[in-house]
Amino acid sequence: MDTSFVGYTSSYSGEALRKNIEAYRMALFETLERLTRAGKRVVFFVDIPELNFNPRECVSQRRLTLVPDRLRDPCILDRVHYEERASEYHELVREAQAAFQSVRFIPLDEALCEGDSCEILVDGALLYSSRDHLTTHGSRYVIQGIGEQLP
Repeated sequence: MDTSFVGYTSSYSGEALRKNIEAYRMALFETLERLTRAGKRVVFFVDIPELNFNPRECVSQRRLTLVPDRLRDPCILDRVHYEERASEYHELVREAQAAFQSVRFIPLDEALCEGDSCEILVDGALLYSSRDHLTTHGSRYVIQGIGEQLP
């Protein structure tokens, strides 16, 4: 295989990441070093925004209801919250970009976020299955959004 696709999750943000930042950095840099040294073309997917709520709060779980569900409205992630929560992760990614200039870094949030918010629901379909995992629809949506950046 000539191309290796790599992704590291940002779900270890905040306190968990601070406690393990050095181990996280070493693992990331070691992975990228080994792959580039082996002559691989490396593509690093910068993780999707992690939600601070359950995406199921955005859609009705019942087909028939007597009392309407209380749904999250609007069903979006505040971009400022996301960027604050993922700041240590993004700093680590910037360090890796500087150290591994041959690696292509693709920020997945560009497909999900615009302006001051990130999409959770598109055309009535959830993009997320949990706080930090995309649905099949969400994965296709992101790939469509970043398609031109792929090798």
